[in-house]
Formats: sequence, C-alpha cells, structure tokens
Amino acid sequence: MLIRLDDSAVSGAFSIDGAIDARALQPEEIAGLIIERLLRNQWLRVGPAQEKVPPEEHVSSLDLAIAQLDMQRLDALMEGRPMKPSEQAGNKLQKIFKLEGLIKRLWAEGRPAMAWKLQRQKEAIQNEGRVATSSQRRFDRIIDIEAEKNVLKEEAQRQKKKAEPN
Repeated sequence: MLIRLDDSAVSGAFSIDGAIDARALQPEEIAGLIIERLLRNQWLRVGPAQEKVPPEEHVSSLDLAIAQLDMQRLDALMEGRPMKPSEQAGNKLQKIFKLEGLIKRLWAEGRPAMAWKLQRQKEAIQNEGRVATSSQRRFDRIIDIEAEKNVLKEEAQRQKKKAEPN
C-alpha cells in the first residue's frame, strides 16, 4: 500500500500505481487505513494449526458464547458515539484477535466446520463498512448458511462419538 506524503518521485513506482494521498488526511485516518489494510491481508495467515491442543484448551460451547458476548459488548460500548477511524480499526482488531484464537484452537482440535464458521464471521467484521453488490451479499449469505449446516453436522458427529462406548 503506497501512501503519498508529497509529489516526490518514488524510485521503482510507476505513474499508474495507485496511492493514498495522505496530504488531505489526519494522522488517525492514515493509521485507520493502514490497520484496515493489515486486517484485509491477515486472513492469509489463518489455517489449520499443526500442534496438538492440550485438553484444557478445548473450545467449549461456553467459550464460543463468551466470545460472542465479548464482541457484542465491544459494539455496545461504541454504540452512538462518534469514532475516529483508528478507534473503529482498534475495535475490529479486538474482535478479530478474539476470533483468531478460537479459530486456531478449533483447527487444532479437528473441528474445521466450526473454525470455518468463525472465519466467515471474522471476514464479515473485516468487511464492515465496505460496499458490496447484491449478488456478493447473496453469495455470502449462502456460504454462511452452508457453514452453519456443516457445523451442525460436525457437532452431531462429535456428540455421537462421545456417546459411543470405548
């Protein structure tokens, strides 16, 4: 991401390379744009974890519910008050870090459907405030519904395994 602070020539950059003109922005706005870009690129780093999860770190239904409530609490604290771009980005980061921890634990635990569902939720948070076409919104809803169906199937299989005698 290129940020122009003046009209100086930049070695290696082409005239057609896009850049953000920072001369018209406040420092908080520039920080918000940088954080937004980092959030957009962050999804590349999340994937199946290779390490085993100790039993005390298994993701319970309570862990998932508390994470959802923590994110709702963040929204409630910010509701109705004007926020600088850096505050909005910080709010997003808190939610994303909460979800990333759960996603990694779920992958390590062998629960890919639930991990994917939370990954979709994380992507929705990253995309807040962006304009999407109606077909993109429809496609996202379909994917979210499929993710939810897969979670239900995964949880039913886990319950069945628990019920089976060893």
